[in-house]
Amino acid sequence: MKPTVFVTVLVLTLLVEFLLGNIGLTLPLLGCVLYYYAGAFSPGYAIAGALAGGLIIDFLYQRPLPLTAFWLLAALAAGRSLRRKENTAVIETVLPGMLIAVVLTIGNTIVSGGGSERFRLDTLIWQLVFSGAAGMALLPGFVLLLDTIGKPLAVPCFIREPRSRLDTRPLGRQPRRVRAPAGTPPHRRGGGKA
Repeated sequence: MKPTVFVTVLVLTLLVEFLLGNIGLTLPLLGCVLYYYAGAFSPGYAIAGALAGGLIIDFLYQRPLPLTAFWLLAALAAGRSLRRKENTAVIETVLPGMLIAVVLTIGNTIVSGGGSERFRLDTLIWQLVFSGAAGMALLPGFVLLLDTIGKPLAVPCFIREPRSRLDTRPLGRQPRRVRAPAGTPPHRRGGGKA
C-alpha cells in the first residue's frame, strides 16, 4: 500500500504544482510533500521522489539544466536540519516549512534566470516573504491532510505519540537484570519461600 500512496500523492502534487506554475504562482508543494515522506516513511523515499520529481518538473518546464532535483534535495536538507527526533505536534512543522519554501524560491530564481537584466532584488525579497509565509501554512496543512488520509490506509503517520522521557532505552531492549550475590539467602533473592 505504501508505494501506491507514495506515487499517487507525488503525481498529484506534481500536477498541481505544474498547473499553478503555468499561471505564475510558485508554491513549494513538492518540497512539503517530500519532507512529509522523509518524516513518515524514510529519507530514501524523499530522495527518490526529489530526483524523479525534479527531473519531471524540469522536463515539463523545458529547462536546459535540470537543477530542480538539486534544489529539492537542498530544501529537504534544510528542513531536516530543524527537525526534532520525534514530531509530536503539527506546530513543529512551521519553521521547516518556511525554510523549505525559502530555499526553493532561491533555487527557482537561480534556475529561471536570476542573472538576467530583469532580475530585481526587491522582487526577490517579496517573493521570499510570500513563499516563506506560504510554506509556514502549507507544510502543517499537508501533515494534517496526509496523516488523516494515511490512518485508514495503514500508512505510517508523520505525527507520532511521544515516548516517555523516563524510558531512555532503545526500542526493543529489555531492562538489565541484576543477579543476587552468591551468598544471599533464598528469601532475599525473591525465589525462595520465607
